[in-house]
Amino acid sequence: EVFVPERADVPVFRVGDRAEVRVKRTKLAADEPCAVISLADVDARTGEIIAAVAKDPADADGFVRGEPGDLLYGRMRPELNKVAMAESPDDALPDTLAVSPEFLPLVAHTEPEFLLLAVRSVFAREGLPVTAGQTRPRAREGDIVDLELPDPPPASRARLNTILAVARAERRRLRQVLLDAERLYVEWGRGELDDAA
Repeated sequence: EVFVPERADVPVFRVGDRAEVRVKRTKLAADEPCAVISLADVDARTGEIIAAVAKDPADADGFVRGEPGDLLYGRMRPELNKVAMAESPDDALPDTLAVSPEFLPLVAHTEPEFLLLAVRSVFAREGLPVTAGQTRPRAREGDIVDLELPDPPPASRARLNTILAVARAERRRLRQVLLDAERLYVEWGRGELDDAA
């Protein structure tokens, strides 16, 4: 069942008209440490990547290189809303991202923050066909790109995009402060840092 606006005057846009699927997905170099991002690492409520682990590419079998800024749409059990923007959640992790093949990577043409908001919305979840009858249901690529979602006026979209970008950057900065404080405490407790450090 597709999204049907409750008001006849609500304009909609098709996801595939605002973004394209990253078709070329490259493998990781054999000697390049990476930050591995799986579906479990995405906070379903905020769309943030809240955890990742550093691994050697040999230990990230099946994972592919993630491009920072791509929208990662978790296709398995889409009702869980595992949709995020590709980025490392921690400055201490390697810069190279390795993402689960369960993510469909989307490259936004413009306004990536707004598009992330839209594809994470209740309208997107309600608009996907039900994939019942499977033990691990997955959304199909075509159904994701054909989603039609409410489309605010251009000025509103641009303002939302700016507000969301600022908010996400501030949340990431604060999360990094928490991670760094935890690391410092552990290093001090192990005797790796003196009191002045």
